[in-house]
Amino acid sequence: MFARFAVIKRWGIGIAFVGLCCLSSTALALKIDRQAPANLAADRVDIDEVKRVSTYSGSVHLSQGSLNLWADVVVVQRDESGVQFIDATGQPARLTLRFDGDKEDARLRAGNIRYFPSSGHIELTGDAYMWREGDEFSGYSITYDETDDKVIAHSDTTGKGRVKAVIQPQAEE
Repeated sequence: MFARFAVIKRWGIGIAFVGLCCLSSTALALKIDRQAPANLAADRVDIDEVKRVSTYSGSVHLSQGSLNLWADVVVVQRDESGVQFIDATGQPARLTLRFDGDKEDARLRAGNIRYFPSSGHIELTGDAYMWREGDEFSGYSITYDETDDKVIAHSDTTGKGRVKAVIQPQAEE
């Protein structure tokens, strides 16, 4: 990654992609997404190579394969093995991606989305909503774990809100 960064830096054009270059080496929802190039558009890019943190702000759009992320601010935290997590904040932040075996893209939105690409763990906070293959969940927060195919939804912190869900019947075989 760092050799690739040096070449890009000399050209003076690709610095915005430095924090995202590691995405292709981590597990995304669709295995084929790992082979797709990461594309990014933002108004501002701040990259701290020492701390391995990249911050993208202003109408951010990140795409790689089936993954599309729109937010006001996106922070990418890396470690030596690649992307540790992607933190997106917006009004709302939106994420679409296709999980292996699904026919349609899942659609998620919340005030904050934190995505851990290597584990497939997604945390939605603040007016959270998730749609996947016809099933819908909404509440103050939603946690989805792709490995266990597990959804946990919570009402707001005051306890006055409600979690809402629509669960489709399983198809008969």
